[in-house]
Amino acid sequence: MKKTKQKILKIASKLFSESSFSDVSMRKIAQKLGITKPALYHHFKSKKEIYFEVLNESLERLKKEIEKRISLVMSKEEILSKTIEGYLEFCLKEKNLIRLLHLKPPRKEAKMKGNLEKIKRQINSFFQEKLKRVSKNPEFVHYLLGALEGIAMKVKNSSKKKLNAKKLASQITKAYFVIESE
Repeated sequence: MKKTKQKILKIASKLFSESSFSDVSMRKIAQKLGITKPALYHHFKSKKEIYFEVLNESLERLKKEIEKRISLVMSKEEILSKTIEGYLEFCLKEKNLIRLLHLKPPRKEAKMKGNLEKIKRQINSFFQEKLKRVSKNPEFVHYLLGALEGIAMKVKNSSKKKLNAKKLASQITKAYFVIESE
């Protein structure tokens, strides 16, 4: 049963990243899996449940990736650089997280909007915690994440651009510490 759930989430994740939330239906997910809609409903109550499970899994993978990258570094510069590099690479590889977080739910979907905001807060809190040695200013993480998301979306939407996350992370880190030292 767990394998089936994982397969459902993998297919749903792909569908959500290729289309908008409203363009993906339980029928479409079931078709891609080669199962019936009732079989899909046996594992998940709704498309929203699948959607948030996809987002939560992406968030956990992001956390593990960042943790792995910064676990052995000591300096503020290395922490910031490895965090930026990991986030950019993750965003380019896991297009779902950024794209799905920027979904505009219908106005009548207050619960959905609330869940999206909760996930955004979790990302922000995670980065606040990881970067507290770099900057005590909470706005720093907010602006950094916004800039990185913008970069990732721009590169993702341009088929001609290839991003060197390590080089860009190094440049952003150098710029930050030059500004910080002034």
